Amino acid sequence: MITQINALRVANEVTIDDKNAIEDARAAYNALTDDQKSKVSDEILKKLTDAEAALKVLVDDAEAKKVVDKINKLPSSDKVALTDKESIKAARKAYDALTDDQKEKVSDDILKKLTDDEEKLAVLQVMSEVSAKTGSDMTYTGNPIQLINTPTTALPAGYTMKYAVTTENVKP
Repeated sequence: MITQINALRVANEVTIDDKNAIEDARAAYNALTDDQKSKVSDEILKKLTDAEAALKVLVDDAEAKKVVDKINKLPSSDKVALTDKESIKAARKAYDALTDDQKEKVSDDILKKLTDDEEKLAVLQVMSEVSAKTGSDMTYTGNPIQLINTPTTALPAGYTMKYAVTTENVKP
């Protein structure tokens, strides 16, 4: 176990490729009895904990970069289409799966791109669900009728839907 720890790179030279060696060294240390652990010098243990800390930073950076790349592949909000639904949801799921430390590595601009795309997608979904009654459904009978169906998807906060009633010959 001490040989495994001594074989580790110093913290500022740790790479993602060292992950297995660091995890194996930790597992070997954890397998020791309390009496055996007490014989491991503070210097040796510090090398292990420093390597683990350096690895955590690298892993956090790599995970955050994957999410940033996924978000960057999304279209700009003015080009979002209903066909982008799955990729937008996948990007949100990936972001939500990050730890708090990893989320801090995602810039506000990147996160805004994701939320803007989600907002545009929600509006498009609502609009795709709205339909108006036309033709013979519109014959006046003296009874009230619902002109527009109610969408099942909610609009994002701050959005309202406005309707215009018209005929074929008159613009709304």
